[in-house]
Amino acid sequence: MRIGDPQKIRVDDATFLTDLRWGELKKLQAELKALPDEDEDANAHMLFIEAKLLKYIVGCEGLENEQGEPIEKLTKGILNELHGIVIKRIFAALYALGEATEAVDAAGNG
Repeated sequence: MRIGDPQKIRVDDATFLTDLRWGELKKLQAELKALPDEDEDANAHMLFIEAKLLKYIVGCEGLENEQGEPIEKLTKGILNELHGIVIKRIFAALYALGEATEAVDAAGNG
């Protein structure tokens, strides 16, 4: 491992590369805790998750568009095409990096 190399998180059969550093993760966790409860403001949570995924997911492996062509980077348009549960799994895996010791999947499993 080399400092600065992206880390991998797995969701279903795709791998997402993240460049979320420890200090940024602590900030992300604090920002999430400062948001109103999701029941009170679901839109704020959705916008927060979208912004963080676009910022910290720097590449994709195993993700394809409807024509079977590989997708190498998340964009707002790609996020809009994914199922909501997939977005939540990607974010959950990203958030779980604070408790992980190796690459994690959406359930936090290494």
